[in-house]
Formats: sequence, C-alpha cells, structure tokens
Amino acid sequence: MKVKYVKDFEYDTFMIWIMLSQEDPSGVRNRAKSMGVSEGELKKIFGVEDYQDIKDYLENLAKKKYSKHEKEIDLSIPKYQEEWNKINDVFSGEVERITKRKWDHDVYKVIVSPFHPGISNNGGDTVVRSAFEDPEGQKRITAHEILMSHIWNIFFDKYPESKDDNLMHYWGLNEIATVAILGLEPDINKLWRDNEKGYDNYLQNYPQLKPMMKILKDIYMNKNDFFDYLERAIQVINSPKYLSKNLLY
Repeated sequence: MKVKYVKDFEYDTFMIWIMLSQEDPSGVRNRAKSMGVSEGELKKIFGVEDYQDIKDYLENLAKKKYSKHEKEIDLSIPKYQEEWNKINDVFSGEVERITKRKWDHDVYKVIVSPFHPGISNNGGDTVVRSAFEDPEGQKRITAHEILMSHIWNIFFDKYPESKDDNLMHYWGLNEIATVAILGLEPDINKLWRDNEKGYDNYLQNYPQLKPMMKILKDIYMNKNDFFDYLERAIQVINSPKYLSKNLLY
C-alpha cells in the first residue's frame, strides 16, 4: 500500500457539506470552529439535504480560503509526502499483519486541505488532512484516518450490521480500535514522536467514547488476536450499558 498526498478542491468542498450539514460526534459547532467556518456560515450549511442546493455557496466559500492558503498547501504536499514515505512500509506491513487483511486499495489519496483537520472514509481510498501541520507531526493522524477506512472494510465484511450504524456503535469501536493499533502495538507506536505515542490521550474530542475506551484497552492488551479483540469489544457495545445508547452525542 502506498499513500499519495494531493490537492482536490472539488472533493474538499463537498466534504464541507458532508461534515457540517448534520450533527457531528464532536459537535457540529466544534467541527465548524476547527474548520475555520463561522457561526453564520454554519447556519447556511447545517440542515441542507442536497449538495446541489448549497454547492455554489460552498465553492465561493472554499475559493476564498484556497486563494489565501494555496501556496501553503502546495508547499505542504511534498513535505508531508517525504515524511510519510519514511514510515509507509512498516505501517502498511504491520497493519496487514495485525488485522490479517490485505489493504483494499493499492494507493490511498490524502487530500491536503485548508479546512479539515482530518476525515476518514467508509472503506474508500480517499481521506483528508489539514495543510497547517508540522510535516513530521501530521503522520499519526493521517495514519488514523487511513486505518479507519481499512477497519471499516473489515467491519462491512465480517459484521454486516455495521452498515446500519444508526447508534454509531461501530464508528465508536473503529475510532478506539484504530487508536489501539496505532498506540499499543510497539512496532507502530515507535513510528510517532514521543508526544504522539500511546493510547490514553487520544479521542479527547469525543468524550462520549472515553468510558468505553478504558474498558477496551484491557481487552486489547489481553487479546488472542485482532479478531478476538473485535468479538469481545462487540459484546461490550451490545451490553445493556451501551445497547440503546447513541454515541453521536
């Protein structure tokens, strides 16, 4: 598996609508703030059900930010690429070994964005990352978004019910499982800078996941393999404590 950092105005603009037209697990206002989108702009976007109804407005919004930051994006892309290439083979190989699944895509595109801190993909080959990060420091969150896409494919094949994730249980499990692989697997954890290593300090923007995250850490550390972890984790999310709880909020 390889990773390619690119610029894609159209996809980036479309994802503004995807992320802000409905409620977000981190809170739609928090999401908008992280993207540099004002309250007034959010009010125009939130609740719009058809992208075509808001496309012109969003393209104008995006053009303003792109015209201001396009040079930064163009400079970031080769720097991000150079840093990622240093870890690609270890990351790619270790994920296949741990999850016992080949990557579903030969190349994952990382769109370098002036808006989005990070967006994964439900099994697809395209994720989004911020243009305004240290080239070395961007790697762990980039890995997080790519790995979540990989784990979605595992869920869709092994747990068909994950395709109807109305209570966001499998989304929550995916976030936590991704942090576990990146932070609890020694050969992957060593790829990150010291202040980016580990497990416990991640997912701060999703406080609703923290209790489950603590429970699943012990399960991960004592698993027979990744699928044993998933089976036992699914028992937790299907327990009375979480069965009817919507993790969106």
